[in-house]
Amino acid sequence: MTAIDLHAAIAAVCPIDGISVGKVSDKATWSICFAKEATAMQIAAAKEIMDKWDAIMVASPPVPVDLVALQSRIDALEKAVVALGGKL
Repeated sequence: MTAIDLHAAIAAVCPIDGISVGKVSDKATWSICFAKEATAMQIAAAKEIMDKWDAIMVASPPVPVDLVALQSRIDALEKAVVALGGKL
């Protein structure tokens, strides 16, 4: 289960603009941005889902890619393609 699954579960019971999962292990950093048309009952249902959601079920975000190293690899690949007679 991921934060996307949590978003879908909440959106199924309440109109929302989105959710935020700050620190996965700290639910105090999780929040819901309710749409203007959300009713009190829908908001309560959404909060209940978030309260009961197991923090372990929310996958950690991917590790950021080292963009400098990635660009270096792209540059090397482009040079290799050109050296083989290819065009970019």
